[in-house]
Amino acid sequence: MHILFNGTGRLGNQLFQLNGVDSATKEIKKRKFILLNMPSINECLDTTLVLNIINNKIIVKLFDKYLCYVLNFLRKIRIIGSIYCSFDHYNGYKLENHYFLKKGIFPFIWIPTFYFQKAELAKNVSFSIKETHIHKAHMFLDSLPKKKNFVFVHIRKTDYITFDVLGKTGADLPLSYYHRATKIFTETINNPFFIFLTDDSEYVLHNFPNLSEKAISNLDQYGDLALMSLCEYGVLSNSSFSWWGAFFMKNRKKVIAPRYWLGFKSQIEYPSGIIAPWMDVIDVE
Repeated sequence: MHILFNGTGRLGNQLFQLNGVDSATKEIKKRKFILLNMPSINECLDTTLVLNIINNKIIVKLFDKYLCYVLNFLRKIRIIGSIYCSFDHYNGYKLENHYFLKKGIFPFIWIPTFYFQKAELAKNVSFSIKETHIHKAHMFLDSLPKKKNFVFVHIRKTDYITFDVLGKTGADLPLSYYHRATKIFTETINNPFFIFLTDDSEYVLHNFPNLSEKAISNLDQYGDLALMSLCEYGVLSNSSFSWWGAFFMKNRKKVIAPRYWLGFKSQIEYPSGIIAPWMDVIDVE
């Protein structure tokens, strides 16, 4: 059975989407996935899934402009199968709720571009971080002081500053959240060493002078993902990238996350279901 999906977003989003299309179609035998616009998957992951990834910009544009409408028509009349989604609604915004499969006449499934950002879908993941990236992360950790308890801190600024969530502008977490989270670790574990992963190094340098035991990662996104997985403690941003970094942790002891995730300004968990049972959630003030 061929399964076609057009991805969107950065690496973290792509991981949720790959896991989502896998989870939603597990009942199908002999699956072959055709993934459009998911450039990071091959570089980042080892997987048992059969993937054909197409990142040609012309093909992706043709899909967005023409092919998706044809496929949508074919799924409506059940010529091809598809994944459907029920939604919750909040102030005019749609929140993905439940996914279900309907097969068509032909052995082909088209999946619309859903985000699949739900912790419950990540119970049986079919992929892992490539060992080459794990090795880079080990080398970075080997360069740091010994006999420390490593705590990663993921901070996302830049595009989040103007990002709109549920009608409110600004998805970047306030500094007070990070100060409170790091303080929890300085007060509860021995010899904490904080490893910052961020798209704004100047922000870290200017706002955490009280943390003498710290470093800023200089790895690429794949190395950063692996680096988070090797820590035992973590402070998450409300980013899908740090979600997966914490998910892959090999010896997870404590992970702090923001209550309501992206929806902290509206006090509505968004995306709905993204908070995982293994997270220690704190308020964003």
